[in-house]
Amino acid sequence: MAKRHIYRALPVIGISSLVALLSIYFLSPLSTQKVIEFSGNKAVDQQLLYEKSRIKEEDYTLTTFLHKSVYEQNMKTASPWIKEVHMHYQFPVTFKVNIVEHKVVAYYVTGEDHYPVLENGEVVETVTPASELPSSYISLKFSDRELVRQFVQEMKSISSSITDKIVSVDLTPSKVTKDLVTITMKNDNKILVPVSQITRKLPYYKAISKKLDDDSTIDMEAGVFSYSEQSIADAKEQAEKEKAESTENQNEHSEEASQEQNQEQNPEGENSSGNE
Repeated sequence: MAKRHIYRALPVIGISSLVALLSIYFLSPLSTQKVIEFSGNKAVDQQLLYEKSRIKEEDYTLTTFLHKSVYEQNMKTASPWIKEVHMHYQFPVTFKVNIVEHKVVAYYVTGEDHYPVLENGEVVETVTPASELPSSYISLKFSDRELVRQFVQEMKSISSSITDKIVSVDLTPSKVTKDLVTITMKNDNKILVPVSQITRKLPYYKAISKKLDDDSTIDMEAGVFSYSEQSIADAKEQAEKEKAESTENQNEHSEEASQEQNQEQNPEGENSSGNE
């Protein structure tokens, strides 16, 4: 009988002991001890991340664990640099926060200032010092944020064999194409293409460029046409030559007409003198 009573009492004793231990734990300083470790953040300061997380020193370790998805979301909105946040608990009081930042795909350039353009199309409103700029990068020369986002989106499917050769992108709208840009390559080739058609048309450049000399222009505004700067110079020279020849011919015709007119007038003058 005594053993039976003991067995019946064991669950009650166990639960009571657990409650007592939890009570002692929550009343002790250990319950609020937390170590937050950050990794992966290069552009974003970890102090800013901690402040934006809204984790408080007096928060229980247990409640921090239970609400970690909320803290992850809070930190994700701390900066446009942040792409992903993953928070993991490590017994007994450590929380490891791994930050994944967006990559820089270009720099918006105005004057001497360079602003990072991220892979999600956002422009970071903080100037990058010249000493921190990479050796090679794409310079965007237009400030329309919506057009920048569209440009980045269109460029996502473009091969690195093309993007790695881009130096700058200027907005050069025509009368019919407001989003026409001029892409300048490292070999001085220029590509005219609407931002809205980059994904469809720009891949053709790889094959076309093999047939062209450096310093050529590929016009993709309507169709796909190519011409070199030398051909443009030759065409201008030929046009000027033809214009000069045309002017010379006109002068010659004018002189001939003037002489004929004088000849017609002179006989009349001679006849008049003879009659007198």
